[in-house]
Amino acid sequence: MRTFQTRLHLTQDESSLLDSYGELFAKVEHTLFVDLQKDEVAVSKLKSSYLMKFQITARQFNSARCSVEGKIRSLKEIQKQRIADHKEQVAKLQKRLKSKRTYNHHLLHRKKQQNEAKLIKLQKDQSIGRVRMCFGSRKLFRKQYCLEESGFQSHEAWLHAWRTKRSSSFFLMGSKDETAGNQSCVGKIEDDDTLSFRLRLPNSFNQKYLTLKNVEFKYGQEVLLGGLRENQARRSLHKEGNSRYKERGLAITYRFSKDQKGWLLFASIALPAADYITKKEHGFVGVDLNVDHLALTETDYSGNPVSIESLPLSLYGKSTGKAKALIGDVAKVLVERAKKEKKPIVLEKLDFRDKKRRLNESSPKQARMLSSFAYQRTLEAIKARACREGVQIFEVNPAYTSQIGKIKFAKRYGLSIHHAAALCIARRVTGFSELLPRHSGVPSGKGTYVTFAVPERNQQRNNWSYLGVVSRKLRTALAEHFRVTKCQSVGPPAPA
Repeated sequence: MRTFQTRLHLTQDESSLLDSYGELFAKVEHTLFVDLQKDEVAVSKLKSSYLMKFQITARQFNSARCSVEGKIRSLKEIQKQRIADHKEQVAKLQKRLKSKRTYNHHLLHRKKQQNEAKLIKLQKDQSIGRVRMCFGSRKLFRKQYCLEESGFQSHEAWLHAWRTKRSSSFFLMGSKDETAGNQSCVGKIEDDDTLSFRLRLPNSFNQKYLTLKNVEFKYGQEVLLGGLRENQARRSLHKEGNSRYKERGLAITYRFSKDQKGWLLFASIALPAADYITKKEHGFVGVDLNVDHLALTETDYSGNPVSIESLPLSLYGKSTGKAKALIGDVAKVLVERAKKEKKPIVLEKLDFRDKKRRLNESSPKQARMLSSFAYQRTLEAIKARACREGVQIFEVNPAYTSQIGKIKFAKRYGLSIHHAAALCIARRVTGFSELLPRHSGVPSGKGTYVTFAVPERNQQRNNWSYLGVVSRKLRTALAEHFRVTKCQSVGPPAPA
């Protein structure tokens, strides 16, 4: 799915029509959201009544329905995460209250009661399948209680901004069997290769269509032109009697969004994936994602490291646009390397939300970096780029890859801990052995090595259970090593 955007240059009348469209679409969405929260109401029963009540077309109703259902699904996922967060917070506060070193019991007890009340409310909503959403954002809604601090002269000024925000976008869903991929917004190619769009207005408006001319996308213009030409060619073939071309066009979905400068148009088109040019027989490129860089380790067909590279990716203190640009540049370099070597990319399938919930257990520096680390956005950028370039993507569970790489591969190949973990990620696709050596010097990460006794292996237990015991022993050995090093009165002996 490729999405491109452009800014529309509209007259006052055209902008007013889009404003009215946004207000009506917002009203449909808000009403539909309330109705969908009721168990006894089915969408099929709502459709006919909505067409008459709001004077909209069937396709416009389907667009509003898909938009609302997508928001509800997203809120339900967020609801699960909020429940897990509040459970962990309650358990943490309960543990602190039992501690004898805690003095502010009254404050902690009040926080615990607040989290328990929110948890009960969320669990009740989850049990009945209900979600809560504030259209226009809660942040803007709460600004009515502090008008002067928020920059509003009066409550009427805030109300105008609030209503404008709630009706600042509308969504038009496309379909493969419709004219130009979208019946509600039909794109047309002009003689000078610019685009024009015929927007179908609701039946309650004074006019039926609004035509937007001289629309040009700075990025993706050729992609949209190709999609519209393909839809036009297939439609011509269908008219000539080739019925098999009826439902094989490209669906193009549009979203109109308004900001402080005016209206923006987003066009999303589903393109077929490129043919893969990579092969497993050539090897893999393992990627270990860290909060300030990406560690890459390229392997051959036998799982041996061929080359390594580190791609800087520090997002702390960066704006949203700057962070997206940095992620895009890193994804481009990674995919180009895999494309050149014709080797698939192996990524770790990891949920960073659990790590972000434990920010207070980390050092302040680590917590700041981790909170700004856009893990999911980085993975999506790599996958999207690889799909366009024909590079295969494999995902593996990264459990204990850092420990295995640290113990087994770091000293053997002279790799850093992160590159050794990337090597383990690349090898895990093909199922190479991960058995640990009996005795080995393990790098501490600070230029020194530590040795510890590897526990006896229990053949009846899972390998990851054994690695869990090894990981705990390694942490103990490293902690003792750093404690002894810190307490030494003299430095280490100079090398010969």
